[in-house]
Amino acid sequence: MGVPPDRIRFLRYPDMSVRNYQSWETPDGQPGAYQALFRIIRDCRPSTVFLPSELDFHPDHKVIAEAGLVACVQAGETLMPELGPPAMIRRIYAYQVWEPLPAPVAAYPLD
Repeated sequence: MGVPPDRIRFLRYPDMSVRNYQSWETPDGQPGAYQALFRIIRDCRPSTVFLPSELDFHPDHKVIAEAGLVACVQAGETLMPELGPPAMIRRIYAYQVWEPLPAPVAAYPLD
């Protein structure tokens, strides 16, 4: 897809356990998925984001789809200025990781 390696981020959550990180902050004070994605968006400032489809069967993909959509929208708001200026995302694409989608891949234009 032509994305430079330094622009790719991995959250490194344990497989089949991402639901445990579906929060702003975990009980032990670590960044949850919402915060991690929000910070990445504010730091990298992408105009387009690709997320797993919320229709994906895998529970980790469902969690990241939801957390990613929330983070993308909130990163464009004036919330938490200490984490950087708003990052305006123009498009969000949802893709299927394992199974074929029953319908075309979703696109969420934000402009």
